[in-house]
Amino acid sequence: MSNEQSTRMYKFSDADLTMFSQEIIDCMRRDIDEFEAFNVGESDMDNLQELCDAFEVFPTDDYINSEYQSATEEKDNLVVVMKKIVRNVAIRVEMKWGKSSAKYKSLGIADMSQISDEAFIQRCRMILMFAEEYQSELESEGLTSDIIADMRDTIQNLEDARRNQISKANYRTEKTTERIFKGNELYKYVSRYCEIGKRIWDGVNPAFYNNYVIYSSGSGGSSSGGNSLPAPSNFRYDYADRTVRWNAVSGATSYKLEVSDDNMIWDVMYEGEDTEYFTGEILPDHRYLRIKSRNANGFSSYATFNVVYEYILNGPTNFTHIPALPGFTWTAVPNATDYEVQLRLASATDLDYNLIYFGNDTTLLHGDPVGSYYVRIRAWNNDGLSGWHLLAYNVGV
Repeated sequence: MSNEQSTRMYKFSDADLTMFSQEIIDCMRRDIDEFEAFNVGESDMDNLQELCDAFEVFPTDDYINSEYQSATEEKDNLVVVMKKIVRNVAIRVEMKWGKSSAKYKSLGIADMSQISDEAFIQRCRMILMFAEEYQSELESEGLTSDIIADMRDTIQNLEDARRNQISKANYRTEKTTERIFKGNELYKYVSRYCEIGKRIWDGVNPAFYNNYVIYSSGSGGSSSGGNSLPAPSNFRYDYADRTVRWNAVSGATSYKLEVSDDNMIWDVMYEGEDTEYFTGEILPDHRYLRIKSRNANGFSSYATFNVVYEYILNGPTNFTHIPALPGFTWTAVPNATDYEVQLRLASATDLDYNLIYFGNDTTLLHGDPVGSYYVRIRAWNNDGLSGWHLLAYNVGV
């Protein structure tokens, strides 16, 4: 289809187009004698009714989008599982050879949250090959055949889910384009008949004239003006259920929600009549959201909101250095499955932290040479993590 056919020619929602079209058909039947003078008869009105009825029952964008959203959610859930598996493998490589080793760097995990799904799957397969190759050497760090088998199966499931998502996206695009084509076809006829209706009643009957005005009302002639709709208020992201919400705007027929990683390039996330939208987990760590309301006269200005990644767990408390152990203890965090502990010299920088523990115990035996240190800890589970909790301590100083 042409670019004209894949771009909406009308400024209001599909539901409003259906309603307005039906109103025009009713007005045309009322004014049938006047329209026949312009060679528009009952058969033309019947054809317009058929177009209107067909457009009304065509699946809405929201309905078509539901299957795509389900496929996307399935894929996203598998990505989360896959990241957990990759993290477990990487931790064992780090504990075996160190974070600065060539083997650890060859895993290429530093940018895995920023690459495309296809690149992510390819990277996972490379890490799987690494794990299979060095399994015997990593057995001492807890890498088992079950972990490798689980990784292999999850990669295949993720690849299948990604293919399904692409298929649903293509179907959504096809049906959305078809719906736009049908809407544009209906709108072309409605626009033509509205022009005839205005010519019939211009200067004769202001009320009948205004029946045929599409975007604004007047008193015997066409008029236009800016949109006075306000932007949605109380625009927010609720972390508990990962849903964007806003207050309804009086006079608005729909809303347009957009998302950006850099506050410069924006993508449409949702268009519709609802006042909330489930986003799932928003990555990377910082993202921008903006929304505007809409009616037949056009759009409002934008309301904006900056989403910051939510730490879903509390950090470990009572994190203490115990010289008598020697080592550290902390209080268990509800719902945490693992804890990550990192250490650096006080004279070093945050880039110099080294992993010294990853596991589910709340006691860590660890001997340190004389010196001043910073140690930090955070909690993990399959859904996310906590922020860092920092401890400074000295040994023999």
